[in-house]
Amino acid sequence: MIIELPFGSTIATITGTYYPAVPARMYNSDGSPGDPPEYADFDIETFEVGGEDILEQLSIMQVLRANGKYEDYLDTILDIVLEKAYTQHRDDFEEHCGNGYYSKWH
Repeated sequence: MIIELPFGSTIATITGTYYPAVPARMYNSDGSPGDPPEYADFDIETFEVGGEDILEQLSIMQVLRANGKYEDYLDTILDIVLEKAYTQHRDDFEEHCGNGYYSKWH
């Protein structure tokens, strides 16, 4: 999946794999205990700004943050990317299955 976000005076292009949330199940069909919910996730593969992949620099900032040096930029970016990925996934899903179908099952 490709997500585009404003990034300063340019656009960041983020590519990766989106994993939608899966609701919890109390019981399986055979009556055994069900499964806990799985939260949505997005595995970022590239984070390009101006044609240059800056994902490694963002990861370095995450390490520095763990040592009290920088704000937690990567988690904030991931939250924004997850929101955009959810919206894009929902819109694509409803385009193929009809309006309202996605919200019934996800």
